[in-house]
Amino acid sequence: MSRWLSTFDDTLSDGELARAVIDGADRDAEAALVSRFGRRVFLYGMRHLGDEARAEDLAQDVMTAVIERLRTGEVRQPDRIGSFILGTARWMAHDTRRRERRAAEVASATAREQSSFVEPVEPREVERLAGALDGISERERAIVVLSFRDERSAQEIGDALGLRAGHVRVIRHRAIARLAALMGVRELEDETEAP
Repeated sequence: MSRWLSTFDDTLSDGELARAVIDGADRDAEAALVSRFGRRVFLYGMRHLGDEARAEDLAQDVMTAVIERLRTGEVRQPDRIGSFILGTARWMAHDTRRRERRAAEVASATAREQSSFVEPVEPREVERLAGALDGISERERAIVVLSFRDERSAQEIGDALGLRAGHVRVIRHRAIARLAALMGVRELEDETEAP
């Protein structure tokens, strides 16, 4: 047992516990620090996150981060370890709420996109398109697939295939015209061949 810690009672100051962790003298100092501050961080999490599981996660993450910072010597004022722990809890709780808010916004936007009406495609049309795709070159097929299925820009496709964006657009335009002709769609074919 180290010179700092004969027993882990409440007579040791927060600073003494923090210095014991910094010195790496005894793992029991880490347990004592977690025991002393873990519940406070948990209660802070309950108040600010409103959920027991999230509060438990916060307490665990905060105490792990604090002990790591103590071990690496990043805590400059061990005597103020309580303030450091609660500041870390405040920062991590804020970060958790921010990430959850962003995730909710993304989920909401995704739900709106998915709920928008999409006209159903008949299986016969899908078969015709698949047959027409077999009738164009591999490079044209790759550009069409990357453009429409993967929704990639001409610049992104050009970068991936080693082509200029303008060249990708020309190839895509010609491939669409060929697909329309192969599928027997006259309107599209006529429009793509217009001067």
